[in-house]
Amino acid sequence: MIFVCGPFGNGEPIVSFLEHFQVCRLIGLDLSMLQPVDEWNPFDLLLERDSSRESRPDLSFLSRSPHVPVVGLILVHPQSEYGERGRHAHVHDLIHDMLGHVEAAIMPIDTRLDTNAGGLRSPAEIESLIAKVDLVVTTRLHGMVLALKNSVPAIVVDPIAGGAKITRQAQAIGWPIVFHGDACSREELESAFRYCLTGEAKEQARICVQMASRDLGFTQGEIT
Repeated sequence: MIFVCGPFGNGEPIVSFLEHFQVCRLIGLDLSMLQPVDEWNPFDLLLERDSSRESRPDLSFLSRSPHVPVVGLILVHPQSEYGERGRHAHVHDLIHDMLGHVEAAIMPIDTRLDTNAGGLRSPAEIESLIAKVDLVVTTRLHGMVLALKNSVPAIVVDPIAGGAKITRQAQAIGWPIVFHGDACSREELESAFRYCLTGEAKEQARICVQMASRDLGFTQGEIT
């Protein structure tokens, strides 16, 4: 019987559990022993993480796990102003289905500041978090904009049938990875996921920033 990790002490339910396995050889690995081991040590072999006699590095230092992409997930709330054209529930289900078929660490990010679900308090905190992910999957216009602004490729799904402001913005800045919620499949999103992890996609994001900055420079000139 092998016990791995966690605090381990002389009390319930441990004592009752050990009674059921008295015939077994007991091994303790990476445990934090709560009682001094010279007073209580039920193990035939104890390689503790820490106890009254010594401390060792945690065993996780020996593990070798491959890293996976970190994905910022930025979803918009249902927008009733679009009426029957809204496909928010369908699109979000589709996105979650796609993410369930790829290996990635998913990080929900809220871009709102009035009531931020992640406790972010300023534009700087939101953008700093977005800038750290490998790609963004979003149905929110500023999810796309803030991702590309920080050279992070974005899978953009416009939740409005036929496309609306997100589609128009993607066209304005030249970002090609945009889908309509009523006309895309999980397979297409998975293909976009693989593309957005490439250097080509990251370079395309930089180009979009340059185009946007150039066009806004012209606009600023018109205003002044």
